[in-house]
Amino acid sequence: MRSVLTCCVLLIAADAGAAPAFVAPSPTSHFGHAVGTNFTSFRVWGPECSNIFIMGSFNGWNETNLPLARDIAFPATYGSSYWSIAINSVLTGHVYKYVIVNDEGRKVYRLDPWTKNVDWARGGAEVIDTGAGWTSFTRPAFNELVLYELHPGTFNQTFDGLVGRLGHLKHLGVNGIQLMPSAEFGGELSWGYNPEGYYAPESSYGGFHGWRRMVNALHSNGMAVLNDVVYNHTSGGEFLWQWNGKHGSYPPGYVCGKCNQYIPEDGGMFYFGPAPSPPGATEDHQHPWNSWHTYWGHNRPNSSREEVRWFLRSNYLYWLTELHADGVRADSTITMRHLHWDKLEYIPSGNSLLRWMNTSREDAGQGSAVAIAEDTQNDWYITTRPQKGEGDGCGFDSQWHNPGVHALRAEMKTANDADRNMDTIRDHVTWANNGRDTALVKYISCHDENANGKMRLNVEMDYPNGTSYWAKKKSTLGAGIVMTAVGIPMIFQGDELLMDKWFSDAIPLDWSRLNTYGGITECYRGMIHCRLNRYGTTKGLTGAGCYVFHVNNGWPGHEGDKVIAFTRYFSGGADDVLVIINACNQTFGDYDLHAEANTFLKWNWYLQYTSNRKCYDPAWGGATKGAEATHFVTNGHFFLGPYSVNIYGLGKLPAPTADFVMSQTNGTLPRLVRFHNRCTSLPRWYRWDITGPGGYTNIIQGTPNPAVLFTNAGPYDVALTCHVQADNTTEYSSGTNFPALLSFIESGWVNGAYIPDDVPAAYHGPLATAVQDTPTDWTGWDTLAALRVHTNDTRRMHISIAGSIGQDNAIVLLLDTDAALGANVLPLRGGCTDVVRAMAGMHFDTEFTPDRALVIKPVRGPNADSAHLDYSDILNNRNDYLGAITGFASGASE
Repeated sequence: MRSVLTCCVLLIAADAGAAPAFVAPSPTSHFGHAVGTNFTSFRVWGPECSNIFIMGSFNGWNETNLPLARDIAFPATYGSSYWSIAINSVLTGHVYKYVIVNDEGRKVYRLDPWTKNVDWARGGAEVIDTGAGWTSFTRPAFNELVLYELHPGTFNQTFDGLVGRLGHLKHLGVNGIQLMPSAEFGGELSWGYNPEGYYAPESSYGGFHGWRRMVNALHSNGMAVLNDVVYNHTSGGEFLWQWNGKHGSYPPGYVCGKCNQYIPEDGGMFYFGPAPSPPGATEDHQHPWNSWHTYWGHNRPNSSREEVRWFLRSNYLYWLTELHADGVRADSTITMRHLHWDKLEYIPSGNSLLRWMNTSREDAGQGSAVAIAEDTQNDWYITTRPQKGEGDGCGFDSQWHNPGVHALRAEMKTANDADRNMDTIRDHVTWANNGRDTALVKYISCHDENANGKMRLNVEMDYPNGTSYWAKKKSTLGAGIVMTAVGIPMIFQGDELLMDKWFSDAIPLDWSRLNTYGGITECYRGMIHCRLNRYGTTKGLTGAGCYVFHVNNGWPGHEGDKVIAFTRYFSGGADDVLVIINACNQTFGDYDLHAEANTFLKWNWYLQYTSNRKCYDPAWGGATKGAEATHFVTNGHFFLGPYSVNIYGLGKLPAPTADFVMSQTNGTLPRLVRFHNRCTSLPRWYRWDITGPGGYTNIIQGTPNPAVLFTNAGPYDVALTCHVQADNTTEYSSGTNFPALLSFIESGWVNGAYIPDDVPAAYHGPLATAVQDTPTDWTGWDTLAALRVHTNDTRRMHISIAGSIGQDNAIVLLLDTDAALGANVLPLRGGCTDVVRAMAGMHFDTEFTPDRALVIKPVRGPNADSAHLDYSDILNNRNDYLGAITGFASGASE
């Protein structure tokens, strides 16, 4: 709603406090402030005001020389009592505040309710031009979304901190980040459900600038951004509460008819007061009508007032348009439509506001944005799409499946398998809304379910630690049910880390659990990748179709048997996916489904995923038939591990591929090449067939990631064969070709330390007494490699490690922050140690600032998990835990 500024009143600035040239009222149409090519315009709503002035860093904070004028010509559609001014200068980066003199003569200082960025250090709202600096992005389709709900403050402190953990999110596979409320809230520690500055991303998280960096980074990595918006109540604070210095038009002091509490005064112009309002409301409750009352105070925005409706509706669209969110989640819409969750008192204006917000999305060019409601009632009305501006339905695309989560959690927490009701699980899998498969967001964990007197699901099953066999098994079982059900699946931050306790804004994620419980992370990763058809064999999980053909709720003598089987499909036939869920603590070596041997059971099925793999947890069994090549034709007999989700597709998983890592060098021979398999599964045996010039043949068996010394230049063919059955009878093969190996080599190793060619020779000396660079058993060594980097700038290096570290040991990376080897290794208790237990090796990418040292050493026995790494100067440093070792691209030295 911008137009070109066509006139202005010129003023000559005599000193730093003089007013710049301006015109009032502003000739542009907008809310808040707008930056043009040669002007900045401001508009604010100010009922019952005698004068409003703007002051800021652009006029020396003079309180009176920039008066706003009443907007007589501003369209009446938006209400009345607006004030505006256009200043003949581009003020981007300046900060400002309003000085209000109300009609009672009281003067107050207020931030702009439409503030786009708060700069508390400079004492005002920052002028922001939101139009530049964004990356383009097309969000995944509704049916291809997997949401990850997170709280920026506890996830990793800030928006930029979130970007620092982007590698984890990408590895996990989620593609929709559901942020808890990220608008400016009161204080610096909060869930976010006490909003003050609706248009300003939270300053303690990084404000507008951090928000933009985060959104761009997530979009660049294929992840949609959804923000939680809260319109059912606000906090106090100078953004909205008694903004013009006035409370309601009744005598101060009132007893609320709902809670019977004495309330000294209301919030004024933006809020409902205690009168029986809004107009047209019906009283069907014994208490007087009190629209101002909420569970969180007497602070409900007045949805019956036209100016407030425009303020909230415009904010809803602002997050989608100017802040480039891909969707919103509207908090507690039930308490916008009704006074309470009991639904006894109806607020018509709140209901119509929700409808208006959603019908406006298309007009704003956001018809494809995701609109999700948290209404708690599972009411079809919420996701019914109305005609524009009228008719039934609030028009949301989806809503949180609140009744479903309570039922599913109860079934998972049931201690006695015989008491578990598989009909409840069936209903959770199949339940849709309004006939649309994506009209429900399904989850077993979220901020509310993990707090408010409750704990994380794994902890509720195993208090206080949540790390027992039962807690791990049944929490991942619940997640697997969600991930295979009809609907949009969602997980909550820390589920994949097996976090303890409960959710709190004072308890940050413990990233060291990524090492301790990295197998659980991989368990989640596997089911997410299947849900999103990442391997091309499980497309049916993204479809609307669901056919439950088997529900075993137990039978005489087998009351504890609990199994459900169903197919998910997109268009049917080749994209069908078969899901079998074993919800009891029994291993079925030969579970018979032949009685339900419909036509589809006669097809060739291949296991794509089972949550029962031993690699996810050493205590889990791991099925002998649970291999990717499992195949049956007509008999319908299955192996089912205890408390497991088993996903079958009609195609084999992709053949294994491999990568290699070498650094560019001067072309000398011989050349050491390290190969790294990139298998999506965990093969039992590997064979590498390498052929090259002059009849070169090299067969390497049993090694997942071999190192090969090449003495002749030329192209080499490398084929990787993986056996996935215990008897080695079934195998996958690949013919991956790596040409022109002469361009690459791992060079510069000195006593196990990898030194790029451009590091001076003075720093190549041995830094430890026992180091080696061979793919052998390291369990007898105290230090594997020590590296000191002394450069004039930041240096990135790629380091690879191969070999066995022993079942009871671990490899630990220790970053010495003062480069004095062996001294002052800082344990960063809130960070993440890169610890690798019981695997064949790891690969990591580190970035060193000048004067830093790295020590790689084994830690034996029970202390293996207690070492910590200062993670502050290492970027993109992680391992593909438990077998999925990814190589880096060529050119390892930067």
